[in-house]
Amino acid sequence: MIDVTSGQDFGIESREELFVFALAGVPFLQLRCYPEYYTLFWLGKPRDIWEVKEGLHRIIESVSAEYNLDHQRLGVGTALYGLDSGELVSLTFAAPPVSADVDESIRKPHLRFLTAQGHRIQFARFDVESDFPLIFWASLSELDDTEIGFSSTLVPSVVFSILRETLTFELAEEDFRSIIRIVESRFKERPIYR
Repeated sequence: MIDVTSGQDFGIESREELFVFALAGVPFLQLRCYPEYYTLFWLGKPRDIWEVKEGLHRIIESVSAEYNLDHQRLGVGTALYGLDSGELVSLTFAAPPVSADVDESIRKPHLRFLTAQGHRIQFARFDVESDFPLIFWASLSELDDTEIGFSSTLVPSVVFSILRETLTFELAEEDFRSIIRIVESRFKERPIYR
C-alpha cells in the first residue's frame, strides 16, 4: 500500500507544497507544487535515450489530444544533454510530424547527434516551447534507480503510463490508481493551466 506524506515527514525542507509517495517506507515519487507549475518526479530506469525521446513524443501527442492543442506548435523545443565527459550540449528538437524544412534543419541533425553520442548521454532534459511550462527529463546513469521527471501546469494521462513503465519494481494496480487519483486531484484543486 502506498503512503503519501508531506516532504517534512522525510526530512525534506521545501517552501513549495511537497507530497512524497512511499512503498514499504521507501520514497519513490514526489509531487512538488510550485506557484506556477507542478513537478512530478520518480525513481525509475529508462532503457536508453531513445526511450526517453519516445516518452517526450508521447507526452506531446497526449497533451495535443487531451487539451486540444496544436501538435505542430508543441513539437519544437530545446534539448539539453549531459554527456559522460561532463560536457553539456544544447540542441533544438522537433517531434514528428514536421514539415520538410524542419525535418532537414532540426530533426535530422538532432537524430544524427543521438545516433553518434546517445551511448554517452547521462542526462536529458527537453523544454517544449509553449505558452505554459512543459518539461520532461531523465537521468541515464548506470545506477539502479535514476530520476525521471515531468513539469507542467497540466498532467496528461501518458505521464502515468511512463511512470509505470520506467519504475524498477512492480506496482499493484490499486497503488497505481491511487497515485493517479491523488495527483489528478491536486491538479484539479489548484489548477494553474492558462
